[in-house]
Amino acid sequence: MSYYQAKDLTQTIGAQNLFHIKQLGFHSGDRIGIVGPNGAGKTTLLKLLSDPHHSPIVPSASKYLVPQIKASEALSGGEIVQRYLDLAFASQAELLFLDEPTANLDTANIESLEAKLTNYPGTLILISHDRAFLDHIATTIWALDDGQLHRYKGNYSAYQAQLKQAQQHQWHAYEQYETKKLQLEKAAAKRQVKANRAAKIPQNKLDSQEAYKAKPYFHKKEAKLAKTAKAIEKRATQLTAVAKPEMPKPIKMALNNETALKRGTLLQIKDFDLYQGQQLLLQDVTVKLRAGDKLALTGPNGSGKTTLIQAILTQNSPAIFVNPAAKIGYFQQDLNNLDLSESVYANVLATAYQDETTIKTVLARLGFKNEALTKKVGVLSGGERVKVSFAKLFVSAANCLILDEPTNFLDIVALEALQQLLVAYRGTILLISHDRYFVAAVAQRYLQIDPKTKTLFDPKENRPNPTAKPDAAQDKAEELLRLKNRQAQLLNALTQEPDNAAFNQEFLAVSRQIRALQ
Repeated sequence: MSYYQAKDLTQTIGAQNLFHIKQLGFHSGDRIGIVGPNGAGKTTLLKLLSDPHHSPIVPSASKYLVPQIKASEALSGGEIVQRYLDLAFASQAELLFLDEPTANLDTANIESLEAKLTNYPGTLILISHDRAFLDHIATTIWALDDGQLHRYKGNYSAYQAQLKQAQQHQWHAYEQYETKKLQLEKAAAKRQVKANRAAKIPQNKLDSQEAYKAKPYFHKKEAKLAKTAKAIEKRATQLTAVAKPEMPKPIKMALNNETALKRGTLLQIKDFDLYQGQQLLLQDVTVKLRAGDKLALTGPNGSGKTTLIQAILTQNSPAIFVNPAAKIGYFQQDLNNLDLSESVYANVLATAYQDETTIKTVLARLGFKNEALTKKVGVLSGGERVKVSFAKLFVSAANCLILDEPTNFLDIVALEALQQLLVAYRGTILLISHDRYFVAAVAQRYLQIDPKTKTLFDPKENRPNPTAKPDAAQDKAEELLRLKNRQAQLLNALTQEPDNAAFNQEFLAVSRQIRALQ
């Protein structure tokens, strides 16, 4: 088994040091996932390592790079990705590099790619924001952030677990530091009080000869106690300081018309046929959505998901009922709810229903703090605009969020933040996303479109072909992913409320279920 390494990898942009990596190494056959925020230098690092003529990797090995793909007029992004992948697999390169290979693929094609990569004989080094994909493929995670590369054994979920464990250790160290510091400060103060008392001659001896003779004794005693107090104070200042870990502020939102809805029916579709022009996309659609439900709508590209959403928004049929108390907020990929000439904060505030504290807390969770709030939206990247568009919707008067591919252009840090906000959201969510990890964490129910039978069905209750046998392995994998996501959520909640009995009980139950499935 070959061992590859590269040393002193440095990349600068102008005067800015993008990254400096003293050394990295990996074995042949490793599956390495590179993660990090947008702008950290992931693609730059991948290009540097994969350079066929000047790669710093030793020993030398054959290399092939599948770059980030953009759709052309002639071919879709998925078709272009597939062509690159066919060439990559044909090359049988010892080192295969892939930059966001799932970005333009639907779920079926992603699963096909996973199967091919699992059996690939060489080493894989890939960048992906698809956390489920990283869970299925990666055996090592390289986290690139703030110019440094950190290595973690295992897949993405294992990496997240290690981060949470490190955070817990930091909390423990911080609490120990604060406790010791407080003990020393109290001891110093106590000695100082005694020193002040020691300097005072008892009242009944103030005028006596004995008091005059005792003055040096009392002064000496005072000096000794004061010296002890100073020594203890010095010990307190010499303790190795431990920074307090950052914890997100809890968000308390006022949900519009919450009392009026009271878990009643928010949306109902009954025996509805969905057309696009003259083409029948879906037949006999029946859906019931109660207030507070979180439903994911899944299916291949072009199967009618967005068209169904448009039918709900326009209520163009008597078969579609929307509760009058429902206030729908629609997130779509064109981001047309933004004013590019205004600042981040002004955009969000313009349609806000929540108070200023809540608005700023939500924006901070999404990475907009201090001077970032005053940036004009027009100068932001695509991913940053997605976050502003979502924040604007999230703090509005909407009590039902319809989200059409909200994770596009987001890095993993932003995905985690968006996911946490939606998991805690008390309103109703109708979600379209190809991000399986995100869907498993947020959605409580699934409805899937089968384009062959033109039906919408619940994959957990029935299938379009009743004679077909369920794919037990896939169902097990999906259930395991859902449970691991819930376990991570509970672990995060317990760091904030360690004495919460309900969280502790559910965490133990979920952990037992995971062990039973593994």
